[in-house]
Amino acid sequence: MPHPSRHLQVSPSPAPARGAVAILVACVALGGCDGPTVASRPPCAPVLSIQGAGRGDGRVTSSPAGIDCAVRDGVASGACTLPFDSGSVVTLAATVAEPSEFAGWSGPCAGAASCVLTMAGDHAATATFDGPTLRVLAGAPPSGGTVGAGRGDAIIRFAPGGASCRVVTGALAEPCRVTTRPGELLSMTVEPDSGEAGVIQWGGPSPLPLPCTPFPSGPGVAPGRLACAGALPRSGELRVNVFRRYLSVSRAAGASGSGRVTDRALGIDCVVATALVSGTCGVEVEAGASVSLVYAPDAATLFQGWTGPCAAPATSRTCAFAMQGARQTALVGTRSLLP
Repeated sequence: MPHPSRHLQVSPSPAPARGAVAILVACVALGGCDGPTVASRPPCAPVLSIQGAGRGDGRVTSSPAGIDCAVRDGVASGACTLPFDSGSVVTLAATVAEPSEFAGWSGPCAGAASCVLTMAGDHAATATFDGPTLRVLAGAPPSGGTVGAGRGDAIIRFAPGGASCRVVTGALAEPCRVTTRPGELLSMTVEPDSGEAGVIQWGGPSPLPLPCTPFPSGPGVAPGRLACAGALPRSGELRVNVFRRYLSVSRAAGASGSGRVTDRALGIDCVVATALVSGTCGVEVEAGASVSLVYAPDAATLFQGWTGPCAAPATSRTCAFAMQGARQTALVGTRSLLP
């Protein structure tokens, strides 16, 4: 149990024989409990102290009761230092204030479970509470989707704080994450290298930790830029798929019916239907690559031509061209023969 005082004094023993010297032994609070052992001295009271770390908020309490220490933005306040009986067992528990997270203990304890200490001496335990953290990943999502993996280059910037990460050939050059204070507004931008297609796809576990919108392209404004901003409601992941040169297939406006577009050499295998496209409909390609898209309609679908960069006549089911620029999209026009 908590000890009432660290300042203990042993009174002089009864008057000794002539010539003897009275003995006074003190246990000094700041000096610990390392003084000489004297049978008449009460046991010293080792001190347990709590320190805070991290950008989040939480509270540390003890059993037996006594410690009740609030941690806010790494600063501990309240009942954070207390003496306990020597040899007693004290359990510390950490409670977070959402959306903060408990990152764990350091000092005499480790990990995120309860901290159990035997008070054979002084202890100083540090509790780290982090605010919500955004982890950024790069590349195609594990679940696939309609877009392959890009091989583009970009820089990811965060504000406030000025942290940044690099995407090189479609992959992160280093782990990319940022931790915020609860309620703090976070801004993230993804800027592709000059002349590249940039961010084609982004997402993560739903709902996303930050809302994101692409920058509008226009004169003097590079396409493929992404801006995300808001206060993180929780920790989460956001994945960006960055391309150098992006080739895609889709259906023309007003098209109906269904069929399949393929370019086996480039990895295009896209099902184009009235309501959606599925399969692999967008891929990374090299500059100047030969593209040969072949459309095969279903039996009840009439092919009506291509829109986009095709050099062949629009009535040909094969769309052939050389990849130029950062982005090219071929649109297939169809009409359903079903009533």
